[in-house]
Amino acid sequence: MPAGEDDRSTVRTANATVTGANVDLTRARSHRALADNQQSSLREAISHNRKLTPSSSGSGEDNAKSLPSGRKNVFKSLVGVVIERNREYKALQRHVADSDVSTETGKAVFWGTDDRDKDIGAKNTAAAYAKASGKKTLEQTPGGRGLDNYGGGWNYQAERFKYRAKEGQETEPTSKLWEDISGRFAQQSSGDVDKVFGVKKDNPWLANPKYKETAIWEKRERSMIEAQGQKINNFYQGSAELTPHQQRQDSAQNSWKDTGGFKGSLSSAAPTLRDTKPKEPNS
Repeated sequence: MPAGEDDRSTVRTANATVTGANVDLTRARSHRALADNQQSSLREAISHNRKLTPSSSGSGEDNAKSLPSGRKNVFKSLVGVVIERNREYKALQRHVADSDVSTETGKAVFWGTDDRDKDIGAKNTAAAYAKASGKKTLEQTPGGRGLDNYGGGWNYQAERFKYRAKEGQETEPTSKLWEDISGRFAQQSSGDVDKVFGVKKDNPWLANPKYKETAIWEKRERSMIEAQGQKINNFYQGSAELTPHQQRQDSAQNSWKDTGGFKGSLSSAAPTLRDTKPKEPNS
C-alpha cells in the first residue's frame, strides 16, 4: 500500500531537522526506506492479485468484485515505489551538486582503469598513495565518501536506478551522478594533480576508442583540469611512485541483480503487472 501519514511525517521531520553536510544523504535514505516499504507492499499486492482469479475458490461474483480492487492496490504500490525512488535519486543529485569535494592546492588525486589480469585496483591504489602523500581522492572527500558509501556502492546504485534510463540516453543514471560529482572534484582542484592508472602505460586499453568514450577521466575530468591550466602527473602500474602503495581490487561485490526493487530495479515486478504498469511520474 502507498506510504501512510506516519511515513510521510517521518520524512518531513527528517527534512526539517537534519542539517550539515549529510542532509541530502539523510533525505535520500528516508525516501529509500519508504520505497522499500512500498516494494514490500507491491509484492503483497501482486501475490494477493494472483489469488483473485476466476479459478480461485469462492463465487465468481465475489471474484469479479475483488479483482479490480487487487489490481488497483498493485498499481498504487508501484506508483509509490517509483515516486519515492525518484525522490531518493533527486536527493542524491542535490548531494552531488552541493557536497564538499574540495582539496587543498596540489592535493587532488584522480584514478582509473583496473588491471583485472593482475588484480590491481586503481581506486584502492590511489587511496593508499593519496593517504601516504597527504592528498585526497574524490572518495576521501566528505562528498565523495558519502556517495561511495551510499547503499551498496556503485553496483547497488546502478541496479537501483536503472529503471530511470531512457532510450537513447547517453549516460545511465548512476554514471551521471558520478560524472557530475567527479566534474566538481576536477573543477575545484588547483595546482598540480596526480592521476593513478591501475595498468601499465603501454596497456592497449588506453588506446581503445571505447576507453576514451566511457572513462570519466577522458569524458570530464582531464579536459576540465587542462582548461584550468593545471599540470597532470600520470602514474602507471609499476612506477616508483605507485609500487609501494599497490593494492588489490575490492573483494567480490554483492550482486543486486533481479532483486525487484528492494535493493535493485523494478524489473522483476513489472512483468507481473502487465497492463497495470504506470508511466514514470514526475516528482
